Amino acid sequence: MRQQVVIVTGISGVGKTWLLERVSQMLPAQVLSAGRLIAEGQSLQTDLQVPYDNLRAGDIDANQKALAEAFKRRLDINASIILLDAHVLVDTPLGLKFIPCD
Repeated sequence: MRQQVVIVTGISGVGKTWLLERVSQMLPAQVLSAGRLIAEGQSLQTDLQVPYDNLRAGDIDANQKALAEAFKRRLDINASIILLDAHVLVDTPLGLKFIPCD
């Protein structure tokens, strides 16, 4: 079976999570949140619970690595569609930071 991964991006509060929850009621899809996956990955690396809201202050490269590792762990191999709620722009303490899609 070939899996399709669809990444839905947008700024915080635009309604990505709301939309993906509605879509997943109509399609047999697994919905994942990049932010939650990053928090999970960072918590596993540090043995400390990382608050979701503190992620924007973290190192973007470390967050992306944590995201990739957690995505691999959480991926449902039986799901034909994976919907990932993600950001490509984050408001950090140092200003807006672009997150490359790769």
